[in-house]
Amino acid sequence: KVKVMRRMIDALGRDQQVQSLCMNLDTPKAIRAVAECDVIFGCVDTAEGRNLANRIAAYYLQPYIDVGVSLIADGVGGIANIAGVVNYYAPGQQSLIERGAITQEQIRAEETKRANPERYAELRRQKYIQGVEVDRPAVISVNTFFAALTVNEFLSRIHRFRNVDNNEFGTVRGDLCELALFREPGLPSAGHFSKCLGMGDQDPLLGRVSLQE
Repeated sequence: KVKVMRRMIDALGRDQQVQSLCMNLDTPKAIRAVAECDVIFGCVDTAEGRNLANRIAAYYLQPYIDVGVSLIADGVGGIANIAGVVNYYAPGQQSLIERGAITQEQIRAEETKRANPERYAELRRQKYIQGVEVDRPAVISVNTFFAALTVNEFLSRIHRFRNVDNNEFGTVRGDLCELALFREPGLPSAGHFSKCLGMGDQDPLLGRVSLQE
């Protein structure tokens, strides 16, 4: 995906400089590269990856825009629910964990990837369509819809076009079965990540022993 994205951006012919890193985010090189960005976009499947991106945003005082989709099968070959959510995190606001977008239990479960790849593969499949095993779910149109909401969320922060304050759009939820959008305000954090706000570079990075250099 990283290589394809770089080819697509280069093909625009606008002399953009793209740094593509084909590596896990949980590495010092990747974290330092992301820490230099003005804005972080999170388009990952795992709760572990989303929590790590949120942690980087807190340490380096960056805005973080996260998107996720959920499809739930009805058990008889159809879809019971198609939904998605876009979260805009500003340093000092509620983290994804506080908003209920991810849970500590999900993060711990995904850590089994290292110890139990078979179980991890099943968890990852269920991120897309719950209730049915699908290796390559047809979610292109759903992902495109919520990706567009994500881009518009970014644009609203640099070119204000809304009729109400952007703080009212901390979270935007969408239900495609009802074709409805709902917004929730960005609230101050109750403490998660508050102790590491703006700490930046330190050893180990992000306070994680696994990132000891």
